[in-house]
Amino acid sequence: MLAFLSKLFTGTNYPSAMLVVDDGSRIYAVHLVPEEPHLVEEFGIPSRPIFRREGTREQRREEIGTVALNVDKAEEVVFGGDMAERVRKLWEDKLRKERPPQQSGEAHPTGTSVDVARLVSDVLRPAALEAISEWEGRPRSEDATQACSVYVVYVNRPAPEPISLWKTPTSIAG
Repeated sequence: MLAFLSKLFTGTNYPSAMLVVDDGSRIYAVHLVPEEPHLVEEFGIPSRPIFRREGTREQRREEIGTVALNVDKAEEVVFGGDMAERVRKLWEDKLRKERPPQQSGEAHPTGTSVDVARLVSDVLRPAALEAISEWEGRPRSEDATQACSVYVVYVNRPAPEPISLWKTPTSIAG
């Protein structure tokens, strides 16, 4: 009974981590959904000191670095997309190395338990550092360039699914 009440109030947590580019007013997030190996979600929302969205709550964050972006031209979105592509590539490479080849037509296993610390060290952090390094060498206009922080944000989700702002409807009113 006590365990039931505890779970009722605390719920089950599904840990994960995401990359966040923060320009001070908005964040652009890249979240690799651990339970869906081929899903990397990207979204932008107003910046807050602590990330909370759709029941997902920030546990802690680590600054990876800063990158100079022209926020007037929404370069944080382009930079975030660049990080997302790097995350996809590194994640696919990691999955290919760690799993035996699948038979044709066999579905990729979902619900796989993922060590979030390894996800960060093997995929998220390297993707962010590569993107920051590449973007440091680009020419910038001085008028609208702003230093944007890049973080790894550790979160607990209420369900093993994306953090997306717009959930898939469970029914359609007709």
